[in-house]
Amino acid sequence: MRGFIGYQLRLVNALISQAKGFNTEDPETVIHLNPYLIKEDFDDLFVVLDNLAKHELVDSSFIDDAKLQLIELQKNFASIGNRSQQR
Repeated sequence: MRGFIGYQLRLVNALISQAKGFNTEDPETVIHLNPYLIKEDFDDLFVVLDNLAKHELVDSSFIDDAKLQLIELQKNFASIGNRSQQR
């Protein structure tokens, strides 16, 4: 379970970093490396982003950009998911 949460936080961090203009880690790479991520997890990731904005932990403009990126990743998940999901 710890690995699963670590990857989810890593993905959220990558999305927010890119929204801020930092090129720290590619979100597609994080998705590819996460052996536990399933399509249904994207709903939870949207909730995490909403809560970060709601509690003013991250500026909402960055969250909006991160959510747009997440929508694109969700659309393309079948082609960028980890190899174990593509078997």
